[in-house]
Amino acid sequence: MEWVEIIHPFHPFHGRHFKVLNTKKIQGKDTFILQDSLSGTFAILREWTDKNSEYIQPTASILSIQKLLELIELLDTITKQPQKD
Repeated sequence: MEWVEIIHPFHPFHGRHFKVLNTKKIQGKDTFILQDSLSGTFAILREWTDKNSEYIQPTASILSIQKLLELIELLDTITKQPQKD
């Protein structure tokens, strides 16, 4: 039997491995039916697992400190411009 790891960064089971019981297409998307010893079975999209070749885990934060500082500077510039009536 095949096992998968959940790699979606916001899924509560992120990083855990589960046994695949079945695969299905649900609303046109590949979905795994997984087994958990505590909560039973549940479904998850293939793209949220390590079996999706298209998923690339982020290696860096979306917003760095430098980008946040640039955003603050931009917002300060926008809010300090005189308003036209």
